[in-house]
Amino acid sequence: MIGYKEIHWAIFAASCITAEDKFVNVLKDIGIQPDTTVEVGTHKGLSTAILASISNTVNTFDVQYQPIAEPIWKLLNIEDRIIYVVVGQTSQKEAAIDIELYLRKHDVHPDFVFIDGPHTHYEDVMLLFKLFVKLGAPRILLDDAADKKFPGTAQVAKEIKAKMFYDRFAYWEG
Repeated sequence: MIGYKEIHWAIFAASCITAEDKFVNVLKDIGIQPDTTVEVGTHKGLSTAILASISNTVNTFDVQYQPIAEPIWKLLNIEDRIIYVVVGQTSQKEAAIDIELYLRKHDVHPDFVFIDGPHTHYEDVMLLFKLFVKLGAPRILLDDAADKKFPGTAQVAKEIKAKMFYDRFAYWEG
């Protein structure tokens, strides 16, 4: 029989959303109230839901369609604040190009960016960071910046002198 443990794992595994509410707390700690948020790495859409609760609009990008995300947003009655874009490219460079083209075409100017993928390779993480700096994003939050499994994010966080929160998140203001 499926119990709480199995359901909880199926929903929250590999998510920045935890029982300790670290993601919510870091957003409170940095005092973020964005108008337009861009998220890279939708996964199950849980962080997207939280971002939509404090943003007028969230543009969320992923390389793969996540079928669980939209029903969660509908259940939470926030789906009208979320624009979900699947870039579906085979390389991070192609995905970054598609994200930039989409944002420029739709005249999206994020005042907050949450990067929750890619994590492993420095070049991929730095490519996204530089893209959003070039687009004028004043605030960027990186997930998994202290996890040894994700050296790319950790290296970028150190290089940009990001402020660390909860041994997980790296925050940069430009």
